[in-house]
Parts: sequence; C-alpha cells; structure tokens
Amino acid sequence: APLERLKILAQTGKTAAHMHQTIRQLISLQGFWKGLWSGNFYGCLRIFPFAGTVTLTYTMFLKHGVPKRYAERIHNPNDPAAHAWRFLAGLTAGCIATTITYPLDLMKANEAIDFTRSKHSKIRWAQMSVQTMKTNFRKEMHEHGIRSFRDAFRGLVPTIFAVPMFIGIQNMTYDFLRMYVTSPQHLDKSPSVELFAGCGCVAGAVAQSVVYPIDVIRRRIQTDTMWKDPHHVEGQSGAKNVRMSRIWLNGVMNMIRTQGIKPLFAGLIPTYLKVMPSVAISVTARDVLLGRLNTR
Repeated sequence: APLERLKILAQTGKTAAHMHQTIRQLISLQGFWKGLWSGNFYGCLRIFPFAGTVTLTYTMFLKHGVPKRYAERIHNPNDPAAHAWRFLAGLTAGCIATTITYPLDLMKANEAIDFTRSKHSKIRWAQMSVQTMKTNFRKEMHEHGIRSFRDAFRGLVPTIFAVPMFIGIQNMTYDFLRMYVTSPQHLDKSPSVELFAGCGCVAGAVAQSVVYPIDVIRRRIQTDTMWKDPHHVEGQSGAKNVRMSRIWLNGVMNMIRTQGIKPLFAGLIPTYLKVMPSVAISVTARDVLLGRLNTR
C-alpha cells in the first residue's frame, strides 16, 4: 500500500525529488498510517472482486473459450498459438474485472493524492474513507445526477488499454515461463512455490514495463492532472483543463510537448518494488489453490 501511494503521487507529479523525501513529507503532514496508507481502503475493497474475477474469467476462458483444435496446443510452451490464446484470455479477464471495479480504482487514486487530512484528525481512517465515499456520492448525485455515473468512469478508456493489457502480458509471460522451466523438453524443474514465485516476479516486471506509460496517462486523467505541469498555478483555466483532460490522446501530446517523456516513467522504481512481489504472490497462490504444484 505505501508503494502504491508513492507510485500514484509520482505519476501525478506530486512527489519530491527523491522517494525518501516524499515519505518524510507524507509522515510529517499526515502521520505514519494516514500518510502511507491513504487510499488503501478503496484498494482493499477493489482487489477482492478484481482478483477473483480475473482468476475465474481467465481459467474459464482457457477451459471453455479455446476452440477444440487449440485445446491441447495451449499447454505447449513452444507453440505461438498457446501464447496468443493465453494473452487473449488475460485481456478478456482484465477488461471484465477492470470495468466492474473501476469506480473504486478512481476513488483510490483521488484519495491517494489528497493531502487535506492531517495527522491530528481524531476520526479513524476506515471511518473517514466510508464517510468520504458517502459524502462524495450524495454530493455528485445531488448536483449532477446521471452525469456522476459518467464521471465515475472517467479515464476508463486508457485504463482498458493499460490494465487488461497488463493482465494479458502478465499471464502469458508467467504461463510461458512456468511451462518452460517445468517441461521435460527444456529445464525439467520440479514445480515449487519458489519457482512459480520467481516466474511471477519476472512476468510482473515485463508486463509493467510494457504498459507503464499508459498507466501514467490513466492516473493523470483519473486525478485531473493530465494538463497540469508541476508548476501549474491553481485557478488558471482549471475548468478547461479538466474538460480537455477527458480527451486523453490530446492530453498525452500536450504533456509530452510541455514536460517531455520523463513524466511517462515517473514512479517506475516503486512500481517495480510493488508489482513484482504482488504478482508473484497472486499467481503462485492461484496455482497452489488450483493444484498445479503437483502437475507439470
């Protein structure tokens, strides 16, 4: 959770020059728990249905969605068709899970960049998150009605490019590595938790490297920081910036033109530190529960 908040702050241009300086600032402003775990409440609400939907959809797609003539080939690490079908299965699973849980992802991102809650607040963090969620929902429905539903999915288009692509590449890479290292025709290693976790780390790093610039774009759209450079003065054409940030392709070109390509890779180090063990744990736990430690 702390690495996730550092990543979001870096992606939206709200961090100090170095990671340790950002951590000190967060703790100084909001205290240890609020400073490092802000946004984690929504993250926890999101991750259970998201991970469950991805696992179920991915498994069911490979079991029932692959044509019979490819059913046996998807288990061959040397067959390009196997990688294509596994990528498609991950892409489909990611699209469904992302759409279902997207409003929670949007709220997590916006709470992660919120510095208004001080460390001296007496209300509990979880209670604050619930109250904030209720207040924001009632306010949006009262002021904007049905438009608030559209706003709840702000940034969904680049997210559909980023998250499902990440899931697809992650699962394709992981399954290829797992089959390759355990195949008698290749490395012929015995299945183990450590081996699967290592494959998961590599798969997470590969997938994140490919989709990271799109991930930055979607976070900036979610938090309305696409058109704001680090030296932006609040109040200067803010409404126009917010409206135009919805046109994300124009926002990308403007960001590159004003800030270069460096912001597209902001926060990559804490992202690696978070994603690699996270993916390793999730895919290894999935395979242990599915009994794949006993099969090749």
